[in-house]
Amino acid sequence: MKWIRTLPAIIASIMVLGEGIALAQPDFNRLTSATKATVDDVDVMPLAHADIYSIQAQLRQSEIDALMDEAYSAFEARDFNRADSLLRQVIEQVPDYADAYNALGLVLMEQDDLYDAIQMFRQAIALDPSFAIAYYDLGIALALQGNLNEAIEALHQAINYDHQLLMAYDNLAYFLRVQGRLDESATVLRQLAKLIPDDPAVHGNLGETLRIMGAYTEAIAELELACQLQPHDAGLNNMLANVLDDAGYFERAETVYLYALSLEPNNADLHFDYGIALYRAGQLEPAADQLRLALQLNPSHADARALLERIEDSLQNQTD
Repeated sequence: MKWIRTLPAIIASIMVLGEGIALAQPDFNRLTSATKATVDDVDVMPLAHADIYSIQAQLRQSEIDALMDEAYSAFEARDFNRADSLLRQVIEQVPDYADAYNALGLVLMEQDDLYDAIQMFRQAIALDPSFAIAYYDLGIALALQGNLNEAIEALHQAINYDHQLLMAYDNLAYFLRVQGRLDESATVLRQLAKLIPDDPAVHGNLGETLRIMGAYTEAIAELELACQLQPHDAGLNNMLANVLDDAGYFERAETVYLYALSLEPNNADLHFDYGIALYRAGQLEPAADQLRLALQLNPSHADARALLERIEDSLQNQTD
């Protein structure tokens, strides 16, 4: 299943169901200038964060910020034990600080402690029910745990509270497609395309989803747009060639396959897809040549080997 990451991973790329998922930048201190007040200013702060700086807190804001900054530096340096320790210090001193729970959840998730990470994200949401990034991080953790239904719900909530949270749209659309909910996936991708209309990956993913749905005309339009935005991307051109072939436009597809191969001549999957198109067009010898090239580049390409054996049997039968 082809899926192009819409956004680069800021911290890491993790694997879910065979695809990379971008983790959000850990938001260790998302306080705005409106909330960066001292203890004496607590009466003018937004209610969601007021108790962070209440007189019950044993650390002043500057001390809390210093600990959060130090935890963030440790996280970036992948010193997760130190980041964990620092964040727990913050939580001990300021038990109602939603940001600290969410940041601790990210640290735990990086250590593959999904159960405890999910508990931290849920605690952050309990403290701040409109915390969009916490819903996003919860969705990723649930997906890693294999719970796609709850992951999808969490990502819906993330978008509900932050309509500009682009990574949430991207991953939500992907999870929906994995579940076979193609119409919903396409709807989410259309929303994302409105937010970032010049991103070729969004149009590529939408086009590929539409191809799977059999909506070839719209799929071709989306993939042509993607290729216009990023003309030298072999993967996008491969996807366009595939949908053209599926729609019955072999000659157009062949032109695009050849262009894609000029960009990446050592791409085994490209040779395989072109081989399939040639096979479907009845050009068995050229198809076999492409499949042999695919196997030279990737000897473990089982699909290419299986199709090549079928073609070779057909060619043998023709000579008998």
